[in-house]
Amino acid sequence: MSLPRFDDPRPGLVLAMGPGEGDRLVAPGVPDQLLADGERLGWSSRSALVILAPDRTTARVVALDHTPHALSTGPDRWALVHEGGVEIVDPDSGSSHQIATDLVEELVELRPGGALAVLRTASGNRVVDLDTGGFVTLPAGARRTRTLLPWSSGAGLIWIDDDSLYRWSDQRGVAVCGHLPERAVAVVPGPGGSVLVTLGSGGCLVASPGRQAVLLSQEVLAQSASFDAAGTRLLAAVAEGTALFDTRTGARTRLWTHGAPVGFAPDPVRLDDDKGVLLGPDDQVLVRHLGLAGVSQDLPLLVGPGGTVWDLSTGRPAWPDEPLTGGVTAVYDDRVLHVADRDGTLYDDTGTVLSRWRIPLFPEASAEELLQVVRTGGGEEEDDSDAVAEAAWLGDRVVLLTLDGVVGVVDARDGALVRREQLDAYEETDGWPGLVPHRRRGVWLRVGEGGRLLPGPGALADPGEPVEALVPVGEGVVRAVGERLERLDREGKATWTVPLAPHLLAQGRHLFAAVDTDLVLVDAETGRERGRSRGAVGDAEGMVATSDGHLWTWGGLDGEARVCCLDGTTGAHRSSWALPADGVTVASGAAWVWTEDGMLVRLQRRDRYSTVTDLARLRGLSMSRPKAKATS
Repeated sequence: MSLPRFDDPRPGLVLAMGPGEGDRLVAPGVPDQLLADGERLGWSSRSALVILAPDRTTARVVALDHTPHALSTGPDRWALVHEGGVEIVDPDSGSSHQIATDLVEELVELRPGGALAVLRTASGNRVVDLDTGGFVTLPAGARRTRTLLPWSSGAGLIWIDDDSLYRWSDQRGVAVCGHLPERAVAVVPGPGGSVLVTLGSGGCLVASPGRQAVLLSQEVLAQSASFDAAGTRLLAAVAEGTALFDTRTGARTRLWTHGAPVGFAPDPVRLDDDKGVLLGPDDQVLVRHLGLAGVSQDLPLLVGPGGTVWDLSTGRPAWPDEPLTGGVTAVYDDRVLHVADRDGTLYDDTGTVLSRWRIPLFPEASAEELLQVVRTGGGEEEDDSDAVAEAAWLGDRVVLLTLDGVVGVVDARDGALVRREQLDAYEETDGWPGLVPHRRRGVWLRVGEGGRLLPGPGALADPGEPVEALVPVGEGVVRAVGERLERLDREGKATWTVPLAPHLLAQGRHLFAAVDTDLVLVDAETGRERGRSRGAVGDAEGMVATSDGHLWTWGGLDGEARVCCLDGTTGAHRSSWALPADGVTVASGAAWVWTEDGMLVRLQRRDRYSTVTDLARLRGLSMSRPKAKATS
């Protein structure tokens, strides 16, 4: 019997590493898990797998349809376990195939390895070949043990039965590779039958391929341990820092007092979390910008990805360091505010600290007092709901919004609290900010179920119903409210209203509206529909327009996560990339894409149609003339 196998030839997106021209991966951000397979480095997040070339000059980004909850890496294949089964990725080509495991009855646990995967079921163990999907015949002692594990590289298994440690391969059969003096606490398999076993007393046994287990010279943290590609070296966290061991003798050969162990690529790699870098054995920097803060922008500056500030006019970091970790940011002209752990830090555009202050405990204030401050421009708790979720500049003051709907206006120079209000109707909604900044008029607050707007400077009328999208246009705004689209002037009066219900809006040379999967071109002065491109935006989660008439979208398209550049007149796809995104900004002729974990990618627009799908889409789409008329 075999499990179903499904091939996916998509190679992923290959990007150059670091700042420069063309399509590039500029910063890794903060991935869910750092990976090393003995030859390469990489990382995984909820939506993507990134594999660096051995020389680290390029990276392959493979978009994932499911979030992995277990991974195994080896020089020949990377295996990911998710709700669909086991996905096996070739690290050289990026192509993959999936072994579906939903047909396995009473499946309790699935552990992938280099060539095999162990399926632990209620009735015993089963092992599947990750290349073919076929089941492997197990030796008797491996069928019921709860310690059965696959090698990280090669077709083999490790398990414990009574006080003996067993190694099995289809070529050499079963062999005893060690005897345990006491109960095993953890077992870490490596390539070729190498293995680490931690014991109840704190001692450790280690075996290299084909050899008997020996006592390790000191206790290690099993969860941190990894083997090199040959299985003869072990890297792990110890009490003094990170240590390197010879698995043939158990002797420690090197110690580093700083940096956490990552793995081998092919030399030992450590993470310096404070500096956000990956280090080689002699402290040489291998990868930078492993950091993330809340993303904000005020061109040409982009703040947050990689834990630093980026000058998008040059494509390089504007600051020499990466001091931003977690929290939220707000940038306005040459000032950057970073708020984290109830502390605010104000920087200039070079990264120099201008001031630091503790966010004050918000005193009670009325809504009218707060709104007066907003119009004129002008105590800690253990509960995390009091943490600041968003920040936006308002002149020399900053509006702060907490997770539980407390909004305050703070003087950015010294942190003095100006006003505070509790927004009882506030409800945080994924994908929708609670603060909508407008450089000319101030900040609007989004509150209430579905998102209603509280007035900002120059009273913006509360429509009393959900606001799906809002974009500043000139001195006023255009917003989607219920089943209508309307433009408000600087006094908050509607200048036009049309029966249109978009979920996304973008303003560039034209006003763009995403209605279901269609792209609609709207005249911003009259509200008239000037054209419609059917299916052009797919399941887009966001879009941004540029002054040269192009439109960038991100989200789902044709069943996969994509970033697309569209012709704003025809709706045709000029360029398309298989890449997950949380936001996009456009500067100096390139799009800068960041993901929810802070990975920053530069994409260069190409004036051509990038895929067969785009050509087919172009042939089937054209801007149709509108039928709806605007009503004042």
